[in-house]
Amino acid sequence: MSKNIVDTNTVEFPNDLLLSFNSDKFNESKSRFAGRKSKVVSSYHCNPEVIGLSNIYIGENSTKIITSAKLLKSKYLEGINENTFDKWVSEINKTGLIGINKYDLWESGIYHKIDVDNYIYLDSKEKVSSYINELQLYASNNKYNIRTWNNSGIVISGKAKSNSFRLILYSKGRELDRHKKENKIVKSYLSGFDIDRAGKQLRVETNLRTYRSIRTAYNMPKDNNRFYIKDILTSNANPNLRIFNNMFNIDVMPKEKRTESELINYMIKQGYKWNQIEKEIAKRYIARLYNCDLSLIMNHVKNASSNKSNPSSIRKEYQRIINELNAEEMTMDINVIEDIKNRLVA
Repeated sequence: MSKNIVDTNTVEFPNDLLLSFNSDKFNESKSRFAGRKSKVVSSYHCNPEVIGLSNIYIGENSTKIITSAKLLKSKYLEGINENTFDKWVSEINKTGLIGINKYDLWESGIYHKIDVDNYIYLDSKEKVSSYINELQLYASNNKYNIRTWNNSGIVISGKAKSNSFRLILYSKGRELDRHKKENKIVKSYLSGFDIDRAGKQLRVETNLRTYRSIRTAYNMPKDNNRFYIKDILTSNANPNLRIFNNMFNIDVMPKEKRTESELINYMIKQGYKWNQIEKEIAKRYIARLYNCDLSLIMNHVKNASSNKSNPSSIRKEYQRIINELNAEEMTMDINVIEDIKNRLVA
């Protein structure tokens, strides 16, 4: 399995690579540039009604497109990689909006933003959910913001502005099921996929939204601001493994149920302030008091909170606590973090 599978991405390439351009499908904008040689420059913009191709912008010298692996249709679950690159370009050309020379695009196309994926296949949907629950148990780190939701996934992002990574681990099957229920167009589009196989997929995805994050993830020089498609898709780097190791390189708590004393010692080691520890212990106590019933907790929150409180934020916090308490009741016969690391290496 390729270590450089791309999903959502923004690509820029010189206009010289355009073989065709259907101007009737684009909105034209004109900009006047003042100076000794005043000139008017036209640009063209299109938001195609094409799943997997969301935006095309043609400027004076270059074109930018925003796409995702959904353009690959039957090969969607393979993602955009060295082997599916030709099909990705072919599907863009089939829209009739623009035509691109795939050989030149491989050499000259530049990524500005990319989501980099790894696919881990487990034995069942239930095992995917149990892995996510286990990760929620370990997700206590003072350097990162952590969001979780109902066995579907975990989102981890850096608290510092300089740390622009966002790592997501989630059930691909649940995501596809959600799209199929909510969007008739996507439902029709996805009808040929092996949903059962997708349900067994734990997707590990890093969102790289800045040049700095791409450079760091791919171990590139600090002055490099040109990330060619060919270099990214053939790189020996393993961004998700690198970032996963950084985010989970912590003094991991035992998988068995944690006592409050153990949790306090653990949070002190992680650098939490005492008022943060007090709040965490209090929330765990309250969650247990109401048998981890989120609706019951929120009813009491509503009755006891001031107008300035944020119910949505409080709900997310208690959902996280409940997820962690539930995960602590689970027992697993392998170290999930180590297993994911090993699978990311493979």
